[in-house]
Amino acid sequence: MKSLMKDAKLPEPQFSIEGMFSVRFARAKKPSEKIIRLIQENKNITINDLAQLTDRTTRTIEMQLKKLKDQKKIKRIGPDKGGYWQIAEDDLAK
Repeated sequence: MKSLMKDAKLPEPQFSIEGMFSVRFARAKKPSEKIIRLIQENKNITINDLAQLTDRTTRTIEMQLKKLKDQKKIKRIGPDKGGYWQIAEDDLAK
């Protein structure tokens, strides 16, 4: 189960045997959180790269980026080709 979750890029399940056996599954990170993390790792990342790394369509990534820009969490510095992403100071600590 652990390896399947890891392969699917999902958080590892938490097992507990207190009282009775149980398994707790954490929710996958929101696409916007994943996008911010990927931009932190590579400020020059492209929409195509983000789509591939998050298993989403480029249209979904474009909508997420617009939402993040509207929330002032990220901004684009420079042109589409040759520019880079900048993350708001508040979100850098995350």
